[in-house]
Amino acid sequence: MDHLSSREERKARWYSKVRPRFLQIVPAQKRQDFLNDTNDNSRSIPYTWFQKDDIDDTFSITDLLHTCLRKDGFVVISGVLSDDECQAALIQAWDWLEAASRAEHNLQGSETQPTGPMIDRNDMTTLRTGVFPTSLEGGILPFYGSGHSTAAWTIRSHPSIRAVFRTLFQTDDLIASLDGMVLWHSHQMLTDFGWFHIDQNPREKPGLCSYQGLLNLLPVTPSTGGNVVVRGSHNLFPDHYLNHPDSNCREFYNIRLDELNGDDWMEIDPNDHTAIHPQKVISLLLKPGDFLLWDSRTIHCSHPPSTTPFASLSPQLVRAATLVTMMPTSWANSEVRQKRQEAVQRQRTLSHWANRVAPLGAECDEQVQLEAARVDFIRQWQEATQQVILCDWDDLNPYQQSLVVGKKL
Repeated sequence: MDHLSSREERKARWYSKVRPRFLQIVPAQKRQDFLNDTNDNSRSIPYTWFQKDDIDDTFSITDLLHTCLRKDGFVVISGVLSDDECQAALIQAWDWLEAASRAEHNLQGSETQPTGPMIDRNDMTTLRTGVFPTSLEGGILPFYGSGHSTAAWTIRSHPSIRAVFRTLFQTDDLIASLDGMVLWHSHQMLTDFGWFHIDQNPREKPGLCSYQGLLNLLPVTPSTGGNVVVRGSHNLFPDHYLNHPDSNCREFYNIRLDELNGDDWMEIDPNDHTAIHPQKVISLLLKPGDFLLWDSRTIHCSHPPSTTPFASLSPQLVRAATLVTMMPTSWANSEVRQKRQEAVQRQRTLSHWANRVAPLGAECDEQVQLEAARVDFIRQWQEATQQVILCDWDDLNPYQQSLVVGKKL
């Protein structure tokens, strides 16, 4: 997206006006329920099914996961974390948020007058007036070492998250992404509607390469906004983008793919009405503890509230989630896994690709230095307060370390 020089250019070139339909999540009672989804709801797999060898005598949970992902390009597993576990993770997210706000306040103060007070969970008005950490499109928070926060590591290494990916890939030797969190507050200016994109390059990676995940911590409603997926859009990949029948769309994708130069993040042409079909654009009303799993070829984005404007709400966190992707260790070579350990030691947040080491902002020396300064401040703060906010390598238990480098490095 850095190739677009202004907000107006972004809006004109890749913001779609299509708004999602909000779908309730209904935990399935039996396998047959997945054949009976309606336009008004979407079936989820109850996590309790992962605690059984089979759903019935003929259909395993692994088969069901792959069937859902092949059919829709995404699946929701409900109840992966309990309400109490979600609340504990939220407390850790607040720990990180306050420290990140303090770091930003300090860095602003070294150059100019800070724009506001530091965030304080005991004074919710500071969410409206305080220094909130810098985010990217959709309120994603990849800086201030967020991928190494205690909240991120608590969820990333949770036994239930491991069980989902172990079932999906049929192996226990997995490495995890080191990406960050999503936190929105009620007086935040978020992205325009419809920044639809895919996270996999159709030229370079034409087949299945990754499943991405998001663990939800707060209720998703039309008043909060949330993740949006385009049902079945993974089936367009890759030919739709390489040989689009419409000449204007084909030119859009050819130019963008040339600009990507092998990278993966690609926006969808807002005039591509086949890809962004209004009836297939849905926002899932996730509950705390729900886990959304999607194919990286599936078109997706996040979406601000469609009903009550944020500003009319009292100051509060309205959305909280942690991004988690896992893949078999064999998909990453030993050099990549070693560099991942170095990223943990430097507390650099990476992308969702567990088999690549691509710190956000690494292409810009100024951004690298800025992120190092943010992390250094938080390290100093946690040392002074004797609390762990960002996890270093030595803070991780053996299982967590294996999620960085695999079991055999």
